[in-house]
Amino acid sequence: MRGANTHQNLEYLDYELIRQNPKPVIGYSDTTTLQIALFDKTGLVTFSGPAGITFEKPVVPDYT
Repeated sequence: MRGANTHQNLEYLDYELIRQNPKPVIGYSDTTTLQIALFDKTGLVTFSGPAGITFEKPVVPDYT
């Protein structure tokens, strides 16, 4: 699921299954919609932070 279109996929998620099998969800910007939906529908806490692709860049910023 790509973040920019997350809102189009929310209706297809099985929130009860997600609630019963929690996993860390970390992201920012485009994943905000997914994070809000997960909290609202399941009560699970998500985290704002760098996406995995951030660490594949030639130079990882010091603040990361």
